[in-house]
Amino acid sequence: MPVITDGSFSAFSMGTIAATLALIVSILALYFVTARGGSPFMLAAGVAMSFIAYLIFTLYWGIFTRKVARANIVRQWPR
Repeated sequence: MPVITDGSFSAFSMGTIAATLALIVSILALYFVTARGGSPFMLAAGVAMSFIAYLIFTLYWGIFTRKVARANIVRQWPR
């Protein structure tokens, strides 16, 4: 995974942060649901949700940082 070194996060690190937060939220939701007699299959939904959040944030942040980097390169290009 290429890391953009202009002070911004890379897409990989943003996706990892998003997936970790979604997994923590899903584990907390699983705890509260099973404490009330829910089904433990919510864990599979939480893992799927964290993976989807990872993909969405990675794609979005990758496109966003690529546009910012391209704009900076164009701006610094000697005329």
